[in-house]
Amino acid sequence: MGQQQLLLLVLGIVVVSFMILGGVLMFETNMKQNNSDALISDAIDIATAAQAWKVRPGSFGGQKGASRSNDMDYTGFTFDAISLATPHVTLNGAFSFTADSRGLIITGSSEEHGNKVTMTVDGLTDENIIVVVSQLEESQEIAIQ
Repeated sequence: MGQQQLLLLVLGIVVVSFMILGGVLMFETNMKQNNSDALISDAIDIATAAQAWKVRPGSFGGQKGASRSNDMDYTGFTFDAISLATPHVTLNGAFSFTADSRGLIITGSSEEHGNKVTMTVDGLTDENIIVVVSQLEESQEIAIQ
C-alpha cells in the first residue's frame, strides 16, 4: 500500500508541475498581448492629439503656414505641441515620430515585451489611421475603424 501512495504522490507532483508551467506560459503570452494593446492605445492617443493640433488654428497652438490646407501634411508637429515630453516614454513603452508632408508616422516600442507598434496618420479622420503591430514572431495590420 505504501508503494501505491508514493506513486500517486509523484504523479500528483508531476501533474501540478505541468499545470504551473502552463499557467506561467499563459500569463507571459497574455502580458505580451496586453502590452501590445496598451501601445496601440497610447499611439492612438498621440494620433488623435496630432489630428486636433492639425485642425487647431496656428494662433491657438495648432499647425501654421500653407501646409494647413493639406490634410496629409503634418510638417511642424512635435510632442511639445501636444504637451508631451520628448522623448515620450510611458509605462507601456517609448514613442517617437516622423512628420512630413506625406503624413505622420508614430512608432512605439517595448523592449521588455518585444512589441513594436507603427501607426501611420495621413488625414484627419479615424479612417486615416493605420496600425501595424510587430512582435518577434509575427506581424499584423489593423485598420482602426
